[in-house]
Amino acid sequence: MRLQRTISHCFLVCSAMLFTAVDTDAAVITATVTDPSFEATSSGDFDVVNNDTDASDNFSGWFEEVGNASSAVVWAEFVKSESDSNAPNTPDGVVWGALGTQGLGRLYQAIGTYEQHNTVTVSFTAADLTDKNFDTLMVELWVGGTAASAADGTALGGGGVGAALVGSFTTTGPTTNGATVTVSDTIDTGTVGTSGDTLWLAFHKETVGTVQAFDSVDVSAVPEPSSLCLTALGLLWLIGVGLLHRRRRS
Repeated sequence: MRLQRTISHCFLVCSAMLFTAVDTDAAVITATVTDPSFEATSSGDFDVVNNDTDASDNFSGWFEEVGNASSAVVWAEFVKSESDSNAPNTPDGVVWGALGTQGLGRLYQAIGTYEQHNTVTVSFTAADLTDKNFDTLMVELWVGGTAASAADGTALGGGGVGAALVGSFTTTGPTTNGATVTVSDTIDTGTVGTSGDTLWLAFHKETVGTVQAFDSVDVSAVPEPSSLCLTALGLLWLIGVGLLHRRRRS
């Protein structure tokens, strides 16, 4: 009897969540980050990637957006921790991905396909170099365009890839020179895009004269509670049917 009351209460709670939710059919995003620790590079402390004709110097899977027409340069730096006294050790490998001091812009890549009403968690390790402040870094999700249209120097938004901003969060990173910190936050995909559109992850530099170093980037997604509640309702229904069947047999 107590078990039946518990099931009944859970059913009512889930039903209330279900009928107050916006979407009950959200599919789950499967996201994969290419070269999440920025190790697929050939050389260089503070190597300029933007418009570099030597593609081997680029991060594998990552593209750089020109963010400042006056300087037309955004540095995407890979700082080898064992050879640069200003950089702390990385959590994975020896290289930091970073946005550098000249101009504003983004590093971005396609990470999967878009689904509405998912909660996407983006995690990474952020580092403050001893000779440059971290300041702030914006982490963004974008939707639309095609992966084939991405290239160094090509904007992620209109006039370039043609993607639209889904959402973002901002981190101040470490507050002590030479320190590292784990950053983890969420972005809701909402209803900006169409299921199956290209989903993009971007790191957006907002302040000239600072360096934002990051490593070990990870992305995961779960559907909103309404979708999870559908699963719970299904399980409770099966349990209820089983109990009713047992009761009739006895």
